[in-house]
Amino acid sequence: MICAVSGAGGSGVTTLIAAMAACSAHAGLRTAVLDLDLMFGNLYELFGVETLHDLGLLASQVGSAPLDEAAIVRSSMRVGPGLTLWGPIATPERAELLGRAVEMLIGVLRRESDVVFVDTSRTWTDAVAGAVAGCDRCLMVCGHAVGAVTALERAVSMVSRLGVPRTRMVCVVNRFGQRACTEEEAMRLEMAASLSAKTRIPDGGSALASLLSFGRIEDAVRAQDAFGRSIHAFTRSLLRELGCSIGADVPDGVQEVSARPRLRLPWKRLGEAS
Repeated sequence: MICAVSGAGGSGVTTLIAAMAACSAHAGLRTAVLDLDLMFGNLYELFGVETLHDLGLLASQVGSAPLDEAAIVRSSMRVGPGLTLWGPIATPERAELLGRAVEMLIGVLRRESDVVFVDTSRTWTDAVAGAVAGCDRCLMVCGHAVGAVTALERAVSMVSRLGVPRTRMVCVVNRFGQRACTEEEAMRLEMAASLSAKTRIPDGGSALASLLSFGRIEDAVRAQDAFGRSIHAFTRSLLRELGCSIGADVPDGVQEVSARPRLRLPWKRLGEAS
């Protein structure tokens, strides 16, 4: 399970998670994505999904264990072959009620999928804290913004207090090369994080912004530009480090993997338009 965290808004956490998840699915892995910006998350829009499937459906399942398979499937969104998304909720005011349900869902997804990507929010709920505390890698995402260095330092400190060792954290300088995010600025951020693992993701510019506005994150990942190449290299390197078996990219389908008992989740269906 890979979580992305940022102490400052506008760091591009959601775009990063969407792109890495798409890359993971292209490589043949059953990939689950969880949007834990439960109140106002829009990860589903980056994948072109027009109608939100409400994660709040799982709230009524908390009294009984395990979660009902039908409810898990109803709350999911099939965004591509091997790629399924959950979250956020349709009624933001109920976000605090989802802590236990999210914890149970994460347990299911860790068993049923090959990799779980988690997008978080700046406002930490019990659900976010629980996911980060149990993750295998935590991406500390940062970029140029007023107060970015201080926010990054505080975020690293907070994640450490949750019990995540620094060896599981990665400093990700996002939108590197943007006019304000120069080599000097990137070095300042990396020094502030003080993490041995670090990477830089180039700014995608207007081309990426245009694709995102039409929900075409997978096209952005396939693009042979600096952003696309960087996402592929970073994602595949990280997944191999975590022990995932990575095959060749297969943009038009998902590779077969060894059979094992699983829920009947829609890994191989085409993404839904609505």
